[in-house]
Amino acid sequence: CFVSDAEIERLVYFWGSQRKEEAAQLKVEQLVSTTGKREGFPEDPLLESAKQLLEEHKHISTSYLQRKLRIGYPRAARLMEQLEEEQPKEEEG
Repeated sequence: CFVSDAEIERLVYFWGSQRKEEAAQLKVEQLVSTTGKREGFPEDPLLESAKQLLEEHKHISTSYLQRKLRIGYPRAARLMEQLEEEQPKEEEG
């Protein structure tokens, strides 16, 4: 099957235009999902373990979660944010 250079160029242009739209949509969705609370994110499977550590020690840090759960800083920081969001309002004051 012969495909001319012009047909190949049209296909490449079409594929390129499709990819740009998809990438733009992903960026908008990421911006919307990162504003406010973490309602769009699934709960981290280690959140329960982090809650248990918090109950046992009352005060924990991001680095403590890193060591005990053997995870990296970004994940530990997200877990800390989730723990802070779930704190009852009376404890915040």
